[in-house]
Amino acid sequence: MIAVLDNYRRTLSRTWKRSGVGDFLAWWYHELVSVLPERVRTIVDHPKELVYVTSDGTTLTIEKMIGAGREVLLVQQINGDAEVDGPAIRSALEGFDEAEPRVILGVDPSYLLRKRVAFPKAAIDNLHQVLGFEMDRHTPFKAKDVYYDCRVVEETSSGAQVMVDLVLVPRANLDPVLQALSQRHISVDGIDLLEADGTLAEVNLLPPESRPRRVNRRLRINVALGLLALALMYAVMWQSIAIREQQISEYQERIADVRSEALEVAELKKRLTDARDAATFLRGKRDEAPALVEVLNEVTRILPDDTYLQRLQLRENELQLTGQAPESSELIRLLEASPLLATPSPRGSIPRDPQTGKERFTIEAMLRTKTEGSDGPAAENG
Repeated sequence: MIAVLDNYRRTLSRTWKRSGVGDFLAWWYHELVSVLPERVRTIVDHPKELVYVTSDGTTLTIEKMIGAGREVLLVQQINGDAEVDGPAIRSALEGFDEAEPRVILGVDPSYLLRKRVAFPKAAIDNLHQVLGFEMDRHTPFKAKDVYYDCRVVEETSSGAQVMVDLVLVPRANLDPVLQALSQRHISVDGIDLLEADGTLAEVNLLPPESRPRRVNRRLRINVALGLLALALMYAVMWQSIAIREQQISEYQERIADVRSEALEVAELKKRLTDARDAATFLRGKRDEAPALVEVLNEVTRILPDDTYLQRLQLRENELQLTGQAPESSELIRLLEASPLLATPSPRGSIPRDPQTGKERFTIEAMLRTKTEGSDGPAAENG
């Protein structure tokens, strides 16, 4: 199970490195840190502290390693009394920021074998196991006799193979050192080697099943703080959205009220405009048409004394006269000469009344408007 998880971790690590995102973020981080003040920069960009242990076969050298810098904390005999040396080592490790710093066992270059091997690209996901099966083909050792690790260096030009950097050291050279550290209750997290620039090669020759499980309390605290920050940010965003939605709802209600009032005002304005237009129209009609008194006065003036009316009816601009006259044709001529009347014409037959000997007539005429009256014949005659 541990080997499967380790292979999965390696696969993720390779995918991350090939994506180039990690390199970009590292560049961006260093560029950002470089513009900070020096005091802040030392806090933010503080290198991680490690316990670096080396041995020449007779002594144990315990150093504090920060980046490429190393500080010797303690030197002990490898065959010394573990009960006596253990407290001294634990006292030396109290100066670290972490309660349980990572312990890296450094490999003497004279014990080390490095070889570059080509493997099919299909084997990249199980590279560590494949190397274990084929260790005796590429080295003079068997997998059970060495501590080994590998890392993909590059792909070949064809893309079908990958070049793998194999690093191994015989177990016989490191087992005494590991045993001495175990007797002093020091758990080794990894076996690594130093590059030419003094930094670690970032390989781990220690088998996954032999690595201790450490609890990174700082990481847990940082994760918890990060989750708390995300929860608070979500709560603030949710509250902000809720407040904004409430404000929008209130604004919509206000807009609906204002829209309703605006519609009522528009309806009242339309009614007022229609009423004003109707009043203006009626007033215009009334002003254009002659008054009833004027019509009665005109009819009284026109009709001869020997003519009398039985009925006078005025409907809008239409005047109807019914009565008796000696000659109705003469009456039509007189009505035509009136400036208030237009197009007088008889309606129906004109019989004579046997008793009075006069013609019974019904004459219809249209009332002239004031504009028409001013332009009519009577107006021209003065």
